[in-house]
Amino acid sequence: MLLCLLATAQAATPTRTTVAKPQLLPAEAWDRIRTGRVHVERDFIDATLAQRLRADATLLQERGLFRLDGLSRLGEAKERQGFNRGDRQTYAGGWEAKEGDSSARRLLAAKLAALRREAALALRRPSMGRAGAVADERSYNWYEPGASLRRHGDEFHEETKGPKGWLLPTRRSLTWLLYLNKEWRAEEGGALRAY
Repeated sequence: MLLCLLATAQAATPTRTTVAKPQLLPAEAWDRIRTGRVHVERDFIDATLAQRLRADATLLQERGLFRLDGLSRLGEAKERQGFNRGDRQTYAGGWEAKEGDSSARRLLAAKLAALRREAALALRRPSMGRAGAVADERSYNWYEPGASLRRHGDEFHEETKGPKGWLLPTRRSLTWLLYLNKEWRAEEGGALRAY
């Protein structure tokens, strides 16, 4: 289990902040994130929850509940974009859906909510501590062997979005990716590259 946190467009001050115990991430992690670097945290969730989530994703995939969802070409209908098995697939039921092991997903959601609150304190960004459609975006993704997600900007600055970029009071400024691969080895291929 691997948690990668990537910061974008940081506006926080570069001073170190004390976070109330218990911390989910060490202070050094927040220092890295605050300065726009990637932090990797191994074993962020325990092995039992990771196994439950892997089994949940497998069950949902076998039931056909993931849909092809590669990076979209803006302005073109999804059905015309030519997605194939080499693209990312996203669970179509929604994070809070009842099917599968919904209790495992709720446990993960609670831990991510605690991480979000810790981030709000550590990065001096109070709006990050609030849950909801504005504060977070979650997806449960599945990749077939050989599938990839091509290089992309995870979040664009408001000025590049035109007037629509300023409609909401906040935007994504921290991305966390939780990999559930069991005992992944580099020779299997696949990698995260962050720029």
